[in-house]
Amino acid sequence: MTHAAESPRPSGPLGACTWSLRTPEPTSTADALNACGISSVQLALEPFRTGDWKLDDALLLFQDRNIHIVSGMMSMHAEDYTTLESIHATGGLRPTDAWPINCAATAQNAEIAERLSINLVTLRSEERRVGK
Repeated sequence: MTHAAESPRPSGPLGACTWSLRTPEPTSTADALNACGISSVQLALEPFRTGDWKLDDALLLFQDRNIHIVSGMMSMHAEDYTTLESIHATGGLRPTDAWPINCAATAQNAEIAERLSINLVTLRSEERRVGK
């Protein structure tokens, strides 16, 4: 019997995001994914943009571990997710004073996504209900 962690195929619709894993670097991210038997990841791009993670090293590691990057994600400058009120005030693209910083980061993250062959990059957003 083959274990999921040994499979070279993506884990289908099941994946994990690096924000949820809360891993400090690519090796622990790969370890956590392999331990869960998950081979698909939504990858935070900020650590690459800030230089905390090395793009080429992470790519090689994920390829060696049969981990497939299915999408990327980015956060906006000065987001505060501690309360619903702070999310409403600071979340996403809303704060205009952070626009120049967020615009520059978005362009840099787009270049990273292109190097990673990622076609989808998401960002956090608050849930909005129709009529509210």
